[in-house]
Amino acid sequence: MFNERQKLILQAIIHDYISTAEPVGSRTIARKYNLGVSPATIRNEMYELEEAGYLEQPHTSAGRIPSDLGYRFYVDVLMEPAVIPEEQAGSVRAGLSLSGQEIDRLLHSAVQLLSAMTQYTSVMIAPLQSKRVFKNLGLISMDDHHAFAVLVTEPNFIENATVQMSTPLSHTELTQLGIELSTILRGKDLSEINPSLYQAAKSLIPDRVLAEDLLEVLFGRRSPKGDQVLIEGTAHMLDHPEFMDINKVKSLLRAVETKGILLDVLSEDAKTSGLKVRIGKENRVDEFQECSLVTATYEYNGEIIGTIGVFGPTRLDYAKATATVAFFAEVLSELLEDTV
Repeated sequence: MFNERQKLILQAIIHDYISTAEPVGSRTIARKYNLGVSPATIRNEMYELEEAGYLEQPHTSAGRIPSDLGYRFYVDVLMEPAVIPEEQAGSVRAGLSLSGQEIDRLLHSAVQLLSAMTQYTSVMIAPLQSKRVFKNLGLISMDDHHAFAVLVTEPNFIENATVQMSTPLSHTELTQLGIELSTILRGKDLSEINPSLYQAAKSLIPDRVLAEDLLEVLFGRRSPKGDQVLIEGTAHMLDHPEFMDINKVKSLLRAVETKGILLDVLSEDAKTSGLKVRIGKENRVDEFQECSLVTATYEYNGEIIGTIGVFGPTRLDYAKATATVAFFAEVLSELLEDTV
């Protein structure tokens, strides 16, 4: 299908276009990439690549740009993986380790650091636990009719909720209730239907209204919602000439900020482990079809619990993006294991 010269020319065009955002001509390739052939020969090979669907010609330019198919061949066959410098890798590990034991802080730090490091919009789907293994419950009195519940599940996922009481309970009584509930629930999977465990927990709670709210916190696992999607660095989209059209960028930003759309996309990527690259029209969402999304899953205890990635134009620096996203997913998985 491809001869070696065509592969080198396609690779050179993609590297140049990623770097400059300008359509690439045969003279540019001959001058900058030392392929040992004339501009006329390169021009003929570019014509063949265009006919095969790997290059496109913008209406206003004599140069060529990669098509989605060209980028796909590059990612799958031609791309040489980038290497993250040791100093940069060490800084990321140190920065994420400083987030401490609270998972929410770790995830927010990760998505912020990823955006800063790549200069792309970063996205993350928060842990998709198929299990909610109970670790601890704390209850804090707020006033006579409200308490603050802090539920911790393995490894250190924290869920907060305000619960109501019809009968006031003292700080001591609430603390003791938290201890008693923790004793019978510790190590149990709250996502499983367990009527006897539910009844045992209910029997310990002296107030009917409190029981209703607290049992909902413990056992009433809600389906994923948009607030499980973290987005950082949407302003980076404005840095790319592809998004200079104000109507286009408005439409794209609306789609990105509609977290339910991203949740669907990222949840699909979380079904199987590893790194995934969606290029242009491979994205089913219309607004994303001039964009690429690079994601990788992160795990806890051998189970996929979320996805992290970057989002940008199809003129993405795929080598850097794939290496960086894969590294962040690896570090997240390591740090999650270390929280126990």
